[in-house]
Amino acid sequence: MSKKRVLILGAGVSGLSVAWHLGKKEQYECVLLEKGSRPGGWMASQEDQGFLLEKGPHLFKTSRSADLLQVIEEIGFSSSILPSSSQAQSRYLWTDGVFQKMPKSPIALLTSSFCRPILSSLWKERNVPSYFDDETIWDFACRRFGETVAEHFFDPMVSGIYAGNIKKLSIASCFPILKQWEREKGSVVKGVLAARSNKKTKPSCKAPLFSFQEGTSSFIEKWVSTLSVPLHCNEEILSLHREKEKWIAKSSQNTWEADSVIITMPSYALAPLLQEEAFASAEILKSFDYEDLTTVSLGWEGEVLPFSAFGYLVPSKEKTPLLGVLFDSSMFARKNTLITLMIRGIGYSEESLYKIVDTVCLSHLNISQKPALFSTAEKKKAIPQYYLGHEEKKQQLLSSLSKEAPSLFLTGSYLNGVSISDCIGQGKHLVDSCF
Repeated sequence: MSKKRVLILGAGVSGLSVAWHLGKKEQYECVLLEKGSRPGGWMASQEDQGFLLEKGPHLFKTSRSADLLQVIEEIGFSSSILPSSSQAQSRYLWTDGVFQKMPKSPIALLTSSFCRPILSSLWKERNVPSYFDDETIWDFACRRFGETVAEHFFDPMVSGIYAGNIKKLSIASCFPILKQWEREKGSVVKGVLAARSNKKTKPSCKAPLFSFQEGTSSFIEKWVSTLSVPLHCNEEILSLHREKEKWIAKSSQNTWEADSVIITMPSYALAPLLQEEAFASAEILKSFDYEDLTTVSLGWEGEVLPFSAFGYLVPSKEKTPLLGVLFDSSMFARKNTLITLMIRGIGYSEESLYKIVDTVCLSHLNISQKPALFSTAEKKKAIPQYYLGHEEKKQQLLSSLSKEAPSLFLTGSYLNGVSISDCIGQGKHLVDSCF
């Protein structure tokens, strides 16, 4: 029996996941095509003046990275995992001109003067009536915990993950587990307690966070080397159409034919490609929103930080584009100091960036020493935004696509989760359910 041919467009983490899992099925002949010169998307690292810099995600929460850890184990890369230090559990907020340490345990919560005022909110939350419809994260947090908790805890947490607006983002799409606990347990607090008591499986990595000893590029390179699916880079698809039950994809160099196509490209890049073949679907794809992000990496020889920690977040009420600061070197006990500033948006002037850096170094961290490394990067459309109505939009897209473009499938971070492990899990789910 002849094998069915599948084209996979986009070799970011989602595309690699699809290729990895579909490549295990002998009845399919797959080809993976990438527009750029290298696979991995935002997941990339490089050396700069002796510092290991990361282009995108490089800190992974062990308890939420089951799919990523499974791939790491399957490709034989577990020995390259870099576990976080014990200091990585310490996290701070910069608010009202001072650092406030976030509690790491129930006892720490009880003894924290900063958190003590919210204890009554946590106690009362158990009896707040459930609301089953979707709502913004802000409305959900205020309704169940009060405005103080929403402002000081939910807001910076959301900024650290989505770099987005808590008053626009959907609680059901961004944090579905919280809505599930409200629905099934009648309380988020009860849900948290039940989840802690039911935790039975132990992850392969013992530390709360992990990265890779030689950077995320080393993981991508290892993963690609184990693929049974051929990868072709510098293959930008210029047109995609259907002829006699076959899909025809054309690049500047080649013409590719397939029975099915799986597209893992970002929605904004995919929309123009489907404009003629699937107009309604393309219009929906155009409506997905993204946030831009600027990062500034600063490095010093030796240890200059006033304390060791994961880093700190900055609530929106501080009226600054600075979302937070990661203490990269502190998290992994490196001998030289490396920190990363996360700044909302792009297009900052050099003067504006220096002003933000001075605020962080001089006002926040009391570091007067000039950094040996100063590296900036703009990341346009870096993080998808799951605004209110995201679930309905997603269903409209999938319904439209099934009518306009049979045997064409979509997956990616703009649909069901923005983390690396989410993208890997989505790719696996697509293969398992559709192939």
